[in-house]
Order: sequence, then C-alpha cells, then structure tokens
Amino acid sequence: MIHLASTFDADMALTDANLLAALSETFAAGSGRKRLLYTGGGWLYGNSRRVLDETAPYDPPPEWRWAAEAAQRVVRLDGVEACVVHPANVVDAGVGAPPILLEDAQETGRVRLPVARDATWPLVEQSALAVLYALVLEKGLPGEVI
Repeated sequence: MIHLASTFDADMALTDANLLAALSETFAAGSGRKRLLYTGGGWLYGNSRRVLDETAPYDPPPEWRWAAEAAQRVVRLDGVEACVVHPANVVDAGVGAPPILLEDAQETGRVRLPVARDATWPLVEQSALAVLYALVLEKGLPGEVI
C-alpha cells in the first residue's frame, strides 16, 4: 500500500491519524506480507544550512510536528514492513517550479518567495519520484526512512 495523500487543510493531522488507525486495523486483521510506503515530506526536517540525508533528525515547524510523529509511528507498526519517503517539492518536468509558486503567480500575477532569498528549495521531478517509490516498494527495508 502507498500513502500519498494529505488534505493540506485545518484537519489534515486528524485525517492522517484516522487513516493510520484504519490502516493499522486492516493490517492487523489481514494475513500475508504487509507493506506500507508512507509519504512524509522534506519540510519535516525544517530549515538547515547543511545537506540533509536519512540521518538528519526531524525538526518540523510546529504545524507539521504531527507529520513527523506519524512517520515515526509508521515504521513501528507491528507486523508491517513500512518505509517512509520524504520527497522534496514535487515538480512537473515541463514546468520545473513548485506548485505553490505557480498558484501564487496565477492568482497575483507575480511570484512571491515565502522564504529568504538565499533559501535552497529541494526539487524532485515527479517521474523520478515514481521510480523511487517503485524501488522502495521492491527493495526497501522495513523501517527505512528515505
């Protein structure tokens, strides 16, 4: 199973918690191999001046703390081979800009950067992310965080 969704609304933490509870019950009731690939996000690592990798600690902004806690719970689900992928800003190869900037430009006619000018915005092209998800499902180790 692949978790890809977030509502990005005021209830997203509750929605995700309810989903994880339902998945946990479903996995507990089932038999056979149980695999879960859970999607977190690069923003769970907070602002950093260094290159982040799988060993970096979570440091989410307060409004995303629930997501870091959820990612930690997922890899501890009993009887489930769970992996977590934290993609950066996902972009379309033909566009190359994060959707949040494109939406803002369409609404206002200009692009506003919501962070300091020297900030680094990691990007991942959607087809490359799809390849990563396939590889993690096929070869990911239980508890692995990428």
